[in-house]
Amino acid sequence: MILRRVIKHVRNQEWTAVVLDFLIVVMGILLAFQITNWSADRSDRSHEQALIARLDADFNDIQLRLTESLERFNGFINSTEYVYAVVAAETPPNGDEENKRFKEELNKISNSRLAAGYSSTFIEMQASGNVDLLQNTDLKTALIKYHQATRIANDGFAVLANRAEQYYQPLFYAVRFEANMEITDGSSYYTSSFDFQKMTEDEQFLSSLSVLVTIHANNRVLQAQQLESAMVVLDILQTETKQ
Repeated sequence: MILRRVIKHVRNQEWTAVVLDFLIVVMGILLAFQITNWSADRSDRSHEQALIARLDADFNDIQLRLTESLERFNGFINSTEYVYAVVAAETPPNGDEENKRFKEELNKISNSRLAAGYSSTFIEMQASGNVDLLQNTDLKTALIKYHQATRIANDGFAVLANRAEQYYQPLFYAVRFEANMEITDGSSYYTSSFDFQKMTEDEQFLSSLSVLVTIHANNRVLQAQQLESAMVVLDILQTETKQ
């Protein structure tokens, strides 16, 4: 329709009309491109908000786990130091209450706590190439830093677990652990009995406890750094969700 009109105007040398027709065509094309871009941008922003909501859920779970982990490691360290003090004093637990507490503390020494995992949403974003949907560059940087902190924490845990293996031997030699078939308190095993005399006679027992304190403390530092990285992400996400 427009093409016929342009040809007619050219034949009639109606140059003003030709220019107007040309402008109408150009403006129509530009408007179509603008509408397409606007629609695509709107879709991207909607997708971005959905990703931010999922990231927020991920990192709230991560924060909870790491906060609990730090509390657990505090308990592991305190328990190890308690057992060390009792064995070093060579004064065995006396009575039911002291025996019960000593068993509980022995149980905590042999425990550990895996680092929190990666954000499943961020992994999915990396795999699908959707990281660039996030407009906030600080958020993208914080997500990458958390990813790096998590890798370091997990690698560090593996190294420390391998180191701890030999130092647990004196503990396993003097303590009888049994499987907890009910698992009502979240623990898969419990201390059923211990040989206090073996603890005091074993020259390696106290030194092993000292090493275990450092292992728990190092894991705690790694996961504290992981939590710090996660909190940076959460702070940015909270700002994004308020906009």
